[in-house]
Amino acid sequence: MNIKDFIYSKKDEGVYRKRTIFGIKIITKPKELLINSQLELMHEKILQINYRLNSVLENYDNFIREG
Repeated sequence: MNIKDFIYSKKDEGVYRKRTIFGIKIITKPKELLINSQLELMHEKILQINYRLNSVLENYDNFIREG
């Protein structure tokens, strides 16, 4: 660790923000990181639903054409 990082450093890891101030390590859980994490989860769910819906519609179209 260099002297600059010893005096002050900040790193976001998931929903945690890790800081070092004069060698003291501080771990916090800021609201914006929690919100970003929730938005990412919601985005993944929307993509999954979209994929499933497209799959169902494609199967339905094939059923109508063949049936």
